[in-house]
Amino acid sequence: SESISRDKHDGSEFSSAAVRRVLCNLSPSIKVESDVPGVFAAVLKLKVKEIVETSKKIMSEWGDEGHIRQIHIREAYSRLKAEGKFLVPSSMKKPMFRS
Repeated sequence: SESISRDKHDGSEFSSAAVRRVLCNLSPSIKVESDVPGVFAAVLKLKVKEIVETSKKIMSEWGDEGHIRQIHIREAYSRLKAEGKFLVPSSMKKPMFRS
């Protein structure tokens, strides 16, 4: 059942138009080239997959069942950040997740 669920999500992707809008909102003065949203979307998908897999591992460690909850995602992000898998700019004032 996990492989069926995984296959269903492997084909999903972030819309290039949506990614372009986000990138343009982040830095309106920079022109976003046509290939940038696709590359950014691919990296984003890998990072989301990494958070989900780590969240599932945490659920297993904690003996939790059911859906991934916010606490699992926060812990996964914290662990991945501690491992250096998420680079957070020093200029970023707000954390991605509140503790």
